[in-house]
Amino acid sequence: MNHVATNKNYDKVARNVAGAAERAGAVLCGILADGVDIHRCAAAQALGRIGGPMTVKALIAALHDEDEDVRIDAATALARLADPAAAEPLMENLIGDPSSEVKLAAIDALVRLRHGAVVPWLTRLVRGRDAEMAWDEDEFHTGGWDDWVDIQVKAIEALADFGAEDAVPEIVAAIQDEHGQDLTEIGFKALARLGVPGRAALVEFEASKNDRWQQRAAAAQSDGDDGTEILASPMVGAAVEMPVESVEVLVERLGDDNRQTRLEAMGGLAAIAAGDEAWPNDAGDALLAALAGELVPAPEPPEPQPEAEPQTEKKPDTVDTVEDEEADSELPVPTSTLQAILDGNVEADETVAAPEQGVELTREDMERLAHAVRQPKKRVVSVTPDVTPHQDVRRFAARVLGDLAWEDVALALTAALDDEDREVRLAAADSLARVAEGMAALPAVAVQSLEANLITKDHDLRLSLVRALGHSGDPGVNDALRKLTRDGDSFVRTEAVRGLARTGAIETEAKRLLGDAEPGVRLA
Repeated sequence: MNHVATNKNYDKVARNVAGAAERAGAVLCGILADGVDIHRCAAAQALGRIGGPMTVKALIAALHDEDEDVRIDAATALARLADPAAAEPLMENLIGDPSSEVKLAAIDALVRLRHGAVVPWLTRLVRGRDAEMAWDEDEFHTGGWDDWVDIQVKAIEALADFGAEDAVPEIVAAIQDEHGQDLTEIGFKALARLGVPGRAALVEFEASKNDRWQQRAAAAQSDGDDGTEILASPMVGAAVEMPVESVEVLVERLGDDNRQTRLEAMGGLAAIAAGDEAWPNDAGDALLAALAGELVPAPEPPEPQPEAEPQTEKKPDTVDTVEDEEADSELPVPTSTLQAILDGNVEADETVAAPEQGVELTREDMERLAHAVRQPKKRVVSVTPDVTPHQDVRRFAARVLGDLAWEDVALALTAALDDEDREVRLAAADSLARVAEGMAALPAVAVQSLEANLITKDHDLRLSLVRALGHSGDPGVNDALRKLTRDGDSFVRTEAVRGLARTGAIETEAKRLLGDAEPGVRLA
């Protein structure tokens, strides 16, 4: 009897809650249609959390609101609700709305809806401002920013989300565009997700003479989802077919003088190690040995050169001095102040009078003229990084090991946090964060090392250390993370917030952090 009564009470409460939500939704729909602009935005955001057929209709209507912010909030709410009825209206906003921000929100929503009809339009947006779309032509002149560049990035990311392999040539062309924005990081990550055509394009970028393309393409491949397709070269293709022999072949390639060969070999080892369900495996052991510096020996230090005997400086005799004076007397006398300056006979801070015209040059004039005749020194920048194979292999091993979430990998990366090579330390800290995420926990010694190294003044290293702590799964780090929420670096505070959120210990800090001066911290 009591159970029956309790169930009836639950049903009554559920009906009351549902009725309240329906009434609140109706009121919010009215505000969205007739309220002031700021209230219409708030109503759209709230309706995106309530849902229901009436809500979707109201939000679709708001896609044509006169206020740009309302249209953005309506599109974002429809993305949350993911109702297929919103797909075509959102397409109309993408094509016909001149606001770039509305277009960006529409793309996000259409990706969430998996609306395949948007893919051809996304491909066209990678090329440039499509003539069949509406654009705000005055936005660039008033704001000084080309809105299309943001849309191009969003379009590339969306194409990767759809797995649109046919778009690979367009993405490659955009990356190679000398007059366009730098799309290497975004573009390479997208290519890594676009199957065999995308991977093949990355291999081409790795084989190019552009050092930045080589490095970023290699990093994108090592971060890819499917390790078996990391490299399409014959060497790595053979590695996938014959794992035992290929590991030996790839290890031999690690000491090659050609950097491209070394990176391909490391990528091949990473692919085999990630693709083998058994652990430990030969490829994984090779990567750990590479990190420890056991596969490629360090170069021998150069032999000390014998010191040269000091040479006695010849003192000038009287004859030489006389000859020098006579030579100086034969030098032409400057005919003007400017000529005197160009000949270096006048210091820049002197005031010089022109003898004929009687015009004085001020100190500022002299400084300008001195700058005009000063020849800047040319600086030669090497395209290829000055790094030995020994360093290169260790750094790359530290980076790709982040994809292997195993305890002995975590311990090896922990040891590398104290390495003499800064690049190895950075890569190890970043990889520890990824390993921690994959394992959902880190060994206690790793957590202790992460905390101990937080005293570093290296901003990039410290940020990766905090990120790894946040993924460590150890509730014992909460006190350290709480202290870091008051750090002077906003990026560190942001990572600390995310770490506390993962452990569920953010409540006591949330109210204070919502008032943080940095938007990134408040958003986190």
